[in-house]
Amino acid sequence: MQSYQKNTPSSPALRHTLSDLPRAAIEGKSLLLSLPLLRNAASGDGHPVLVVPGFGGGDGSTLFLRKWLTTQNFNAKAWDCGRNIAGERLGSIADALAFRQQMTAKLQARVEEIYAEHGRKLSLVGWSLGGLYVAQVAQQSPELIRQVITLGTPHGDPRGTAAWSLLQRVYRGKMTDPDLELGLAAWRTGDTSPRAVPTTIIYSESDGLVHPREARLPEAAGANHIQISASHCGLTINPRIYWLIANRLAQAEDQEDPLCKATKPWWL
Repeated sequence: MQSYQKNTPSSPALRHTLSDLPRAAIEGKSLLLSLPLLRNAASGDGHPVLVVPGFGGGDGSTLFLRKWLTTQNFNAKAWDCGRNIAGERLGSIADALAFRQQMTAKLQARVEEIYAEHGRKLSLVGWSLGGLYVAQVAQQSPELIRQVITLGTPHGDPRGTAAWSLLQRVYRGKMTDPDLELGLAAWRTGDTSPRAVPTTIIYSESDGLVHPREARLPEAAGANHIQISASHCGLTINPRIYWLIANRLAQAEDQEDPLCKATKPWWL
């Protein structure tokens, strides 16, 4: 059987990985300076927007984004499912899949709760691994979801992430080729299917954790892809992304169009 190790996709550039946190700090400062300009970003119609954190993060990691969305008249919601982290160490791709399904089920229940409370479709924003959850829930229950936005999400081969490289080092020798073949196929199931709701993929050419090739969906999926330059850790505190998210979420339901780049302010 052919070894997957020989075809392992490229991980993010080392310089991007090592500089990811310092760049995120700069992006956070830029956000504070940009807040007066961001007042001119698109405003919402009050529909609920559920924001899901990345791996290891909790609602605190998306707090600033949610507060800002609220000021723009979006009804921002925390995912309220605790930290997005496994209770036990992940020793294989099968373990990672089981964890992903567990968290997706929690998100599904949260979506149904918010829908029942407001009687309106939700928009979902998912950061990194959280983007896989929101994409799956939207495919499962499009009648509940208005649109989806993912930020630096590894939609493709998980081996194109710095996290995968670390996992391989820690659990060296515990993932056999058959495990990888079956696990990776399951991980990507449905990725080529047309999106059931309007979907925007925001990804970075300089992401320190997810290679930009793996942050995209295939063309057949029909998603709207927007490439920017940002750190992975700063995806929820980057002023450019705030403007882009507002632009996407403010679109009238069932009238979503691809982003018109001519509408970008000069500072983007």
